[in-house]
Amino acid sequence: MPCRSENSFTEMRGIGRFMKPKRIILVVENEAPVANLVVLLLTRTDHNPKPARQAGKASKSAAGTGFDLITLDVDETGVIGFTLCQRLAKNPQLKGIPVIFVSNRISAADHKRAVQLGVPEYILKPAEASEFISRIKSHLQPKNRSAAHPSNHQAAP
Repeated sequence: MPCRSENSFTEMRGIGRFMKPKRIILVVENEAPVANLVVLLLTRTDHNPKPARQAGKASKSAAGTGFDLITLDVDETGVIGFTLCQRLAKNPQLKGIPVIFVSNRISAADHKRAVQLGVPEYILKPAEASEFISRIKSHLQPKNRSAAHPSNHQAAP
């Protein structure tokens, strides 16, 4: 029997080039149990979560990796989540990456501020697992973000 390379074996099983690439999601959450749960949920639904427990590290991580989406705890200590969101929005490398707030803050002022920052989704903790994943998936853009992002399309003259 001919010897197969590892690549041909993984391709036969659907793991190699035939499988959809996992979407990379930066998870910024300062509460370890919540971060672990979010990472577990995203992993089980074929995403590739990258946790960050501190806003400063998250800002550096986000700039260096091709994230498809960022979940951000509004209650992030140190640098508050709103401030981090503003920093991320100013970075040209990150323009077009959706940022979703995940928070237990329910004030109308927080929701209004999120809308003003262009945040497309504000998920309240605790969230139902299936609803959380559904809302995350609804904001994942096609792999070619630059072509698909509405801010990159010009209006017809």
